[in-house]
Amino acid sequence: MITCDAKTYQEEVMVHRKHVDYLNKKIKMYDELAIVVGKDMATGSFAKSYVDIDTEQDNAESTEMVGDNGEEGVVDKRKNAVESSTTGSTISKSRKKGRAPPSDDSALMDLSDQLKEIAVVLKEISRRPVDYLGLYSEVMAMVADGYSEDMLATTFDHLCENKKAARGFLAKNAKLRKLWMDSFLFTHL
Repeated sequence: MITCDAKTYQEEVMVHRKHVDYLNKKIKMYDELAIVVGKDMATGSFAKSYVDIDTEQDNAESTEMVGDNGEEGVVDKRKNAVESSTTGSTISKSRKKGRAPPSDDSALMDLSDQLKEIAVVLKEISRRPVDYLGLYSEVMAMVADGYSEDMLATTFDHLCENKKAARGFLAKNAKLRKLWMDSFLFTHL
């Protein structure tokens, strides 16, 4: 129901004759509308009063961008800005995530530098050409572990075709090379 006192009612009806149907009368299906739409009223930056209607044009001209520690923000030049709040709750200003203490920054910078070094080394390893003579000597040295030359030649051919596998094989120690060789020969022969 939209209610108003007698004086306001008379003034409103004089200006807007069609409002007689709505003033001081119960709205049909109000409860159903309240369920769907809710009974909340706009607050904070969404609320508008009669003062805001005329000053919307002025708002665009009365704000300026100001830097605060490298961040931009909008500052309102008007000192007597009107804010309406029907629920009494206050809407907090934009929340900024706090920075880590300076001691944490140095630790993160150290970690970042170390990760960068690892990435550079990995890129260098992947760009280097495979040393096929060194690969051949390492594969054929496994004759001492009981593998036949035919098996080792097949392994060498496979590693020559797969550069990533060859780099991985050369990076492993003797025990891991033997495990890799057993696995390879089991699946391919």
